[in-house]
Amino acid sequence: TTGKGSSGVGLTAAVIRDQSTGDMTLEGGALVLADMGICCIDEFDKMDEADQTAIHEVMEQQTVSIAKAGITTTLNARTSILAAANPLFGRYKTDRSIEMNVNLPTALLSRFDLVFLLLDKADQDRDRQLAEHVAHVHMFNKHPDLDFTPYSAKIMRAYISKCKETTPFVPDSLVEHIVSHYVMMRQNNGQRKSGKSGENSRQSFCTPRSLLSILRFSQALARLRLADKVSRADVEEAIRLQWMAKADAMDKKAEEQEMGGVQSVIFHLITDFLRPKKDGKVSMADLQNHITVRGYKQQDLEECIETYEHFEVFKVGRNRNTIQLV
Repeated sequence: TTGKGSSGVGLTAAVIRDQSTGDMTLEGGALVLADMGICCIDEFDKMDEADQTAIHEVMEQQTVSIAKAGITTTLNARTSILAAANPLFGRYKTDRSIEMNVNLPTALLSRFDLVFLLLDKADQDRDRQLAEHVAHVHMFNKHPDLDFTPYSAKIMRAYISKCKETTPFVPDSLVEHIVSHYVMMRQNNGQRKSGKSGENSRQSFCTPRSLLSILRFSQALARLRLADKVSRADVEEAIRLQWMAKADAMDKKAEEQEMGGVQSVIFHLITDFLRPKKDGKVSMADLQNHITVRGYKQQDLEECIETYEHFEVFKVGRNRNTIQLV
């Protein structure tokens, strides 16, 4: 559906009088009909504010409550919502936050597990590939030949159905890691708002729903492996997805120039990560995950550690498996 062509009752449920009997009947909307499936909404920013609030309950409780014309009931709306919106000013302004760029309230945006920013950046190679693809489809009325054989729809349906049968759990050994990462996200978010961190307010808010998002994505990744238990790799990938979703909005070059280069940015990330830890010491594997999920290379991290280790700012273990802030 589209935002401009949808109303609150069209998405949730409507009470309609039957023309033949005169009785009031309840008809489910798009979100109710998409129960256990996916509801796609285009032009999400064009939807009226009163209609946007109608889906708050669906995204929070996965239900639709109705109390109209003597009918009081609750309908299941266990659906995933995939919405697309355009920036308020025609083009996304990277010096502003997501809430300021998109005409959507923060309470609604925070209910989405991932908010991907797709920026139209000029790139000669990518622009040429896109133009050649469009021209090929226009001339031959079909997509270009693929260099691989895609799976059939039958196989994908069977695989997804099998994945849904699995209910993985988060082991106790990963709870502290997830909680620590969430606390760090909250601290970084507070520092950005107060202007005390190198990262500015271009990134979005961090609420307790962000923690639930990490848990949901970790379990989803475990389902893809048909595993009964969430692994540390699943958690790290869920964290990486949250960071990379907003990668286009992060002007790394401007940030690096502002802070004095890549090594300076990585140094601040390392120190912010080490300070809350006991004795300022962590394993090298945890630090590598913390840096690489933010889009920096392993080589950049190693060069930064070697540089500041020479100045005795960091102390690296004998086997280089731990690092400590001096």
